[in-house]
Amino acid sequence: MAITCIILMLIAAGIFYMQFKSRYDVTLGDIKASFESRLLTIDYVMQTATNQVQRMKIQAQNYLISHPSPPTDLTLLEALQEDKAQKTYNLDQLPTTYNIHMIGNLTGEGSLRNRTADFYRELAMALDLNSAYQGIETTIPNIAWVYYTSKNQFINIYPWVKSADFHFSAELYTHEFYTLGLPENNPSKSVFWTSAYIDEAGKGLMVTSAAPVYEKQTFLGTVALDFTLDILNNLLDHFAYVDTPLFIINKNQLLAHSQLVSSKDKTIKPIQSAFPDELQPQLAKILSNSTQDFFYHDGYWIIKQSFKNVPWQLVYWVSHQTILKEAFYSTSLGFLVLLPAIIIILMIALYLTRREFIHPANLLVQHIEAENQGKTTVIPKVPVAWQAWFETVSQAFRENRTLVKKLELYNASLEAMVAERTLEISKLNERLSAENMRMGTELETTRRLQQMILPKKQELKAIHGLDIASFMEPATEVGGDYYDVLEYDGHIKIGIGDITGHGLESGVLMLMVQTAVRTLLANQETDPLRFMNTLNRIVYDNVNRMNSDRNLSLLLLDYHPSLGTDTGHGTLHLSGQHEEIILVRANGKVERIDTQDLGFPLGLEANIESFVAQTGIELASGDGLVLYTDGIPEACNRQNEMYGVERLCTVVSRHWSKTVDEICQAVIADVRMHIDDYKVFDDITLLILKQQ
Repeated sequence: MAITCIILMLIAAGIFYMQFKSRYDVTLGDIKASFESRLLTIDYVMQTATNQVQRMKIQAQNYLISHPSPPTDLTLLEALQEDKAQKTYNLDQLPTTYNIHMIGNLTGEGSLRNRTADFYRELAMALDLNSAYQGIETTIPNIAWVYYTSKNQFINIYPWVKSADFHFSAELYTHEFYTLGLPENNPSKSVFWTSAYIDEAGKGLMVTSAAPVYEKQTFLGTVALDFTLDILNNLLDHFAYVDTPLFIINKNQLLAHSQLVSSKDKTIKPIQSAFPDELQPQLAKILSNSTQDFFYHDGYWIIKQSFKNVPWQLVYWVSHQTILKEAFYSTSLGFLVLLPAIIIILMIALYLTRREFIHPANLLVQHIEAENQGKTTVIPKVPVAWQAWFETVSQAFRENRTLVKKLELYNASLEAMVAERTLEISKLNERLSAENMRMGTELETTRRLQQMILPKKQELKAIHGLDIASFMEPATEVGGDYYDVLEYDGHIKIGIGDITGHGLESGVLMLMVQTAVRTLLANQETDPLRFMNTLNRIVYDNVNRMNSDRNLSLLLLDYHPSLGTDTGHGTLHLSGQHEEIILVRANGKVERIDTQDLGFPLGLEANIESFVAQTGIELASGDGLVLYTDGIPEACNRQNEMYGVERLCTVVSRHWSKTVDEICQAVIADVRMHIDDYKVFDDITLLILKQQ
């Protein structure tokens, strides 16, 4: 009995420990899952803000392109009033058809008279942004400010505010929302985020997302939108785990913390204020930890992950003791109630098991041994439920002896049946082998057709102004990648795309796309937007006719070499959605260009005209582009580690001083070294272009 009690106590202790350990792990797992969910939510809001800034930038630059001269009938431009005494101007008096919820207030220094035509065009462009301001306010509620700051000493700010309360001053040019957009600070002309600062218009501490606006290569100003730190705090609310709040950091600034940060603060708190005293001496080591999971440090669990769309980090810490208490209390309360019941149930079960199972089972084993030896036995006294088992065993052995005799008779006929079936299987295998050979021949024919229509080396070398190298390797017999370099009547068009899936169906669609591109080029279709929309319609109709779910990403580039004495330069016009473009300058410096806003996957919608956009790239001698399909960055090794765009950029930059063929060979060699002996799951296509 003592041994039984000890066993019961050990079982109970083991169950408690397993429950406690499980609760501990579940608590950490729940916190991490909630943390990552909140990270994605905040990142989505920040991506929305970044996209809105990018759209304002595009709208501003497109306005200047479409209005080469100042408008003559713009009501808001005529409504600007000049204060000659103060040498300023403003939009305090709105036309009757407008109200303060529709537009921002444009204020500036200097005179409105006798200015250049480009100045009036820029004023009109700034006023045209009012429509974008209203859309941003709808998309991102509670936004603090949206504005355009011009290097020509004016600002258009929304929501509308009287010039007496806020007006343009040269001091604005010292803020990061302007200085980080200057050409010397932002040569890539990309969207950026500022550090936290105090708003001059009175809304307290905030951060800004902004982007530079250019007309051709001339910097004009920046478009921006502001978040107060209270808005960031709102995104952290209701994180219901223990008592420690989430917080957001940026370099050495504490941007959001529900207990420590407020937009009304007069100063920006350092990140040290968000960590407990015990972690202060090792704070630099903690912040340099690159793991994305919880990590343990001096009695605390810490998780720290970076946002994808802003240069910030989301951080959470909780003490080990707090998690222990949480797990212990939640486990022990229920366990203390169940423990006596478990002990009683186990003891009753032990007694019943011996009486109702162990003793009858021993007798049944003895009965089976006697029947196996052919002895006749009497069924012993056992519980009623077991008697049927004894009778069944006796019956089974009798039937077994009868079946053994029958099996001996069947063995002879079974061997004949096996021989007959073996002959049938052999014939089926021969037919299957012939069918596989036929299908292999069809796939090989399609693969050879794909290879035959790819650009030849002599065609690439004949392209004026560009050195071009290419590589293409399908993952299966027939690939789904597409690339081409075409020259027709002096027009050079370069294309690269990736069709979903592999095999024969994707290969056929690749041939369709190649044929359609050549046909449109031969028919002198030069407008990139019409070219892309027409090509999409052809793919869409053919995919529907094939009852296929295939579609493709596609990027088209139109190259225009410089003529006359200005050799060594060229221009590329890009349209379509595909992987990022890697722009490499002659010195090896790498820039990455996102194509997501330049198009839409082909074959999904009948009309994609509204999604297609165009951008341009100027190439000096030695500059170039690297085009690729996702088979390169997503190539995996046995550790399931992807090759990645960063590594591709590093290899290209290191070898850029070499010829395009050597660069191409270096990249492919590095990809193969990464993959090693692991299976290649996707087609690999690479195209290197370098301005001569």
